[in-house]
Amino acid sequence: MELRKFQSGVTLLELLVTLGIVGIVATITLSDSTDLIASDRAENQLHELKRQLMFARAKATSTDATIVVCPLSGASCSNDWQNNAVAIFVDDDDNGQFGGNDTLLREMKTVPANDTLTYSGNSPIRFDATGRVGLNQNGDFAYCPSSGNDSERTLTLTQSGSTLYRGSTNSGCV
Repeated sequence: MELRKFQSGVTLLELLVTLGIVGIVATITLSDSTDLIASDRAENQLHELKRQLMFARAKATSTDATIVVCPLSGASCSNDWQNNAVAIFVDDDDNGQFGGNDTLLREMKTVPANDTLTYSGNSPIRFDATGRVGLNQNGDFAYCPSSGNDSERTLTLTQSGSTLYRGSTNSGCV
C-alpha cells in the first residue's frame, strides 16, 4: 500500500515571485500618487483661498464696509502669504491693519511646510463696498507644492474683485 503525501502551501519560488510582483506594483502606485497628492493639495489650498476671497467680497458688498484680506504677522498685515495665517477682517478704522475696533471674521491656516504661496499684487487686499479691490491689488496667487513643478497651480484676483482658478502653471514658482 502506497502512502501519499499531500502538500499544502506555496513553494519558496512562488512566494518570491509573488513578493516581487507586489513590490513592483506598489512602487509604481506610490510614485504616481505622490504627485497626485501634491496636485490635490495645491488645488484644495487655492480653492479654499478662493472661497475666503469670495466671502470677503460678499461681506464688503452686503455691509458697505471695507473688508481686508491679508497674512497676519502678529497684529499687522504682511506680504508673507507662505508663513502667516490669512485673516479676513472688517477694517473699521480704515488703516489696512488689524487692531483697535476691527472685527476678525475668518482666519485661514498657514500653508503646509515646504510648500510656497506667493501673490503678485499688493498686500493687504482691500475690498470696498462695491466689491472691487484697491489700485494694484489685483494679481495672481501661485501655489507650489514641494514635490515638483507639475503640481503648481494659480488663482487670479481681478480688479473687479472676482476670482478665477486657472489651474496648472509653470510660472511663479522658484
